Amino acid sequence: MKNDLISIGIPVFNGEKYLEEALRSNLNQTYDNLELIISDNASTDRTESICRDYQALDRRIQYVKNEANIGAAQNYNQLFALSTGSFFRWSNADDVVHPMLVEKLSAALSERDDVAIAFGRTQLIDADGNAIEEYEGDEEIADDRPSSRYQRFYFQNGLTNIIYGLMRSAAMKNTELMGSGKLPAGDINFLAAMSLEGKFVGVPEVLFYRRIHAAAFSSNSDPAAEAAFWTASSDGIKLQNWRAIWADGKKIVRSKLSLHERLRTLRFWAQRAFWQRRLLLEDLRNFAMQSRDS
Repeated sequence: MKNDLISIGIPVFNGEKYLEEALRSNLNQTYDNLELIISDNASTDRTESICRDYQALDRRIQYVKNEANIGAAQNYNQLFALSTGSFFRWSNADDVVHPMLVEKLSAALSERDDVAIAFGRTQLIDADGNAIEEYEGDEEIADDRPSSRYQRFYFQNGLTNIIYGLMRSAAMKNTELMGSGKLPAGDINFLAAMSLEGKFVGVPEVLFYRRIHAAAFSSNSDPAAEAAFWTASSDGIKLQNWRAIWADGKKIVRSKLSLHERLRTLRFWAQRAFWQRRLLLEDLRNFAMQSRDS
């Protein structure tokens, strides 16, 4: 895998404020055999002109603009569909990366075939790029058994910074990526699926700088806004907890796990459904009320 092509996908919507800094940090890597794909989700600010200016200066950039906003989930999926590299990573248009991120993470992936994702430590920064704190919640998931990795992921998942590590493209192809956009948290479901594909291994250095600011999606806890982010629709996501648990079960059943591992993973999946029973019942009540009022 040494010096193989590596793909970086940047999803963006009206990202003019931080976009240039994000582009520079991804292009100025010590590992230069890169393709950088930008999927512009119908931005109305200066995003397009910024991207086209950079594209004219660097042949590694591919820029695509959607005619309409297709939602974050489909936009993320489109980036991977356009990629051709052996390894892939998503990079948000407001975050920054260390110049050696690709070099160090690609080395970690190349050394071991059983690794699905390699990630560095995360430094949280504010709107102006000032350090807030080093995030301590990202931990390796290196169990040999897929069922154990799956359980560990759900027990220790936090800010999901690991999704901005470097991933094995072959493993990603065995998942539904971010799904159709009908899930309330496509990133969590994707990472759970990746835990069945391989280990999550960390590099003990800060390589990722995640920007925490008022306009960031992670700063918004409103369910309607979350649904609009993933789907580009104000209709919300009906039966969202049922959709999430069903998607999890489906990926386990369709996995290439041994029968024993599949059953062991499904047993934990059933436990999660039981633990979430109040949310699932609330989903049904809300759906019944909406159907009655429509």
